[in-house]
Formats: sequence, C-alpha cells, structure tokens
Amino acid sequence: MLVQRGKEPNKGFWSLPGGKIELGEGSLPAAKRELWEETGLSAEHTSGWDLEWCEDGPICTTDSIHFDVGNGNDAVQFHYVISQWFVEITKESAASESQDIPLLFAADDAADAKWFDLIQIQEGVERGDITPGVEKVVIRSELMFEKGLL
Repeated sequence: MLVQRGKEPNKGFWSLPGGKIELGEGSLPAAKRELWEETGLSAEHTSGWDLEWCEDGPICTTDSIHFDVGNGNDAVQFHYVISQWFVEITKESAASESQDIPLLFAADDAADAKWFDLIQIQEGVERGDITPGVEKVVIRSELMFEKGLL
C-alpha cells in the first residue's frame, strides 16, 4: 500500500507510509505509529486482519536528499535516512469473506492511501507520480519474503 504525500518533500507523490521519528522513539515503533496514523492499519485497530511485523530489523535503508535548486546555490534542503520495515497482513480465520484487503483510511499528513500491485507501482514511477525507488523496495521485500528471510 502507498500513501499520497500531503506535505513536502515530494508533496502529491505516492510513496510508502512513513514520517519522522519522535525523540527517543525506536524505528520499529515509529514505523508502526506512522502506518497507523497514515492508513488506519494497526494490530490493535484493524479488525479481521493480523499484522505480523518482521522485528529483526529494517529490510533496507534509503537516503532521501533534496536540493534547493531554486535559489541557484544547490544547497541541501532536506536529508532523511529512511528505514523500510516489512509487515505481512493476513486475514484472520474468522474474518468476513466479503473483504479481500483491509480498508485504508488516509489521515495525518497523508492525502490518500490505497493498494497497488507491482505493475501499477512501476507504471506510476514511469509516469512520475510515484516516488522513484519505491518499486525497488517492494521488489526486495517480495524476494526476501519468498526466500523465507522475513
């Protein structure tokens, strides 16, 4: 699932849910909090669905460096190190058969939230409305999951 960013950097782009870590907060609790805040998904609040986090560590990290090219000096405006975590979402055995995927509720700084498959992500990157690099994180997580590493 991706969220449409409601704030800079990359406002309007679709990307993986996430945000800033609060002072003293670990990256896994931050990932869980951000997922809840931006999509409404959490182990405590998503009835009929199990969320199983890979708690061994992030599956990868990415630098996100944004330059202020508008003023002519190319100064760095934003620099984030992003930790990507993996969570498997499965339907509980007693869950309703009418719903194939959990409902998403965009909130906090997400303008929208929805489910994408890999082809839709790749097409969105080509169109320029999905943050470049998202498809690589999704492919890496799928391969790691298939190989039993997550």
